[in-house]
Amino acid sequence: MELGPDPDLSDSDDSFFDDYYVEKKHNYTSQRNVCPELSPEEKYALELEEFYRVISHGDNESSKKFILEKGFEVDTDLKDGWTPLLLSSCYGNVELVKFLLENGANVNQHRDFMTAVMLACSCPSYTSPFEKSLEVLNVLVDNGANVRAINRKRVNALMIAATTGNILAVEYLLPLSDRNSIDNQGWTALTWAVSNNQPEVVEYLLDEGFETDLRDIRGHTPLEIARDNGLNDIMKLFPKKDLDLGEEFLDYGKVSYEDQLEDLKTQIRPRFFNEVCKIMVASNNEYLLQLFHDKNVTLEQFLAFSDEELKKLGVVMPFQRLKIMEALYKFHKRPYHPKSMHLCLNNKKVTNLDVATQLISAVQQLTAMEGSVKFALKNLEGDLTDEDKEKILRSVETLKKTIEKYKKANEKLSKKIIEWDQMTEQPDFISKKLIKSRFPWKKLTFCLSVFSVYLYFKLKH
Repeated sequence: MELGPDPDLSDSDDSFFDDYYVEKKHNYTSQRNVCPELSPEEKYALELEEFYRVISHGDNESSKKFILEKGFEVDTDLKDGWTPLLLSSCYGNVELVKFLLENGANVNQHRDFMTAVMLACSCPSYTSPFEKSLEVLNVLVDNGANVRAINRKRVNALMIAATTGNILAVEYLLPLSDRNSIDNQGWTALTWAVSNNQPEVVEYLLDEGFETDLRDIRGHTPLEIARDNGLNDIMKLFPKKDLDLGEEFLDYGKVSYEDQLEDLKTQIRPRFFNEVCKIMVASNNEYLLQLFHDKNVTLEQFLAFSDEELKKLGVVMPFQRLKIMEALYKFHKRPYHPKSMHLCLNNKKVTNLDVATQLISAVQQLTAMEGSVKFALKNLEGDLTDEDKEKILRSVETLKKTIEKYKKANEKLSKKIIEWDQMTEQPDFISKKLIKSRFPWKKLTFCLSVFSVYLYFKLKH
């Protein structure tokens, strides 16, 4: 529309409107040049975008027209590798999936190795109801889809279904899948379900006999992953033997006081392997306890380990050795408290059991101190100056002398306990002497006296 009066009209004032008309006409022309007519390529791009939109909104009639009337290829790349089949599978659109397959769509096509089967399992329930995704899976499998296909991380459709909690898909795919399949990080479908807190899927897979002791590349089992993430409801689903495993590890190295004292009598230091177990469990390294037990590792050896010694022992993986060394560093970093060593108070009565308990505790503390000294000497490396090293060495020497003093005191105490044990006479609860000493003579005498008085008055009257 041209602005201003028609310049052909005789009564128009040319002097007033000419410039205005030309200026507006020029502006209109420039605006028309800003939005030129679209090229065929641009029109095609807009149509692809519209095709993508109608599939996403579930408009099946419009989607079919793009194939039947507008001549689009059935496996057209709509955007970023999304084809009509992949997109409709992801949204659980059973009708459109059937239509596309009937018109020649490739059932095993993929987007960066994510197949239609995987995508049908990948959407959460609020995007595509699990019942719809199950129908899509049935259609895809009936048309020859490969349910065992894996993506770049070796994840298959069963693992994806377990991740999203799609129990219907898990039940359908399990008989068709390799239940022992693991991905790049050593996770099974059970591990994926545990990690994503899907209790219904976890319970089903456990009932189906999935392995619970299979460890990933980090050395963790599904139960340990649940424990580390505080998934108590998931943990309760595991067999009791697996739940008690952590406690068994803590009990693994327990030794009675009697056995430890017997070792001390023969000048053998107890292993204190239970303390090793505690540190290993706390640092999520309990799966190496069997190795340490078989190698007869003591607390003193454990606390003084170096990376090279762990490697020679059989801890092959570098990340495993790193975790152990970090745990040892944290242990040695904590200063010893003076009250960690027991003090015997004057005029306080104690039993042999009290003394034995405190003796074992003192030996354990000394063992830990000695291990700390050795650890410091072995790992005295890094950007330390000669002066710093000299200070540390002096401190270590002071600790050594203190430890030697404690050792001597404990040796004397050990000998004293043995003497006390030999001096103590065990009570004889079944000897004749004991029975005689326990006969109730006083009660018998009192009863006879009362009876005699009663008999006297009876006869007198």
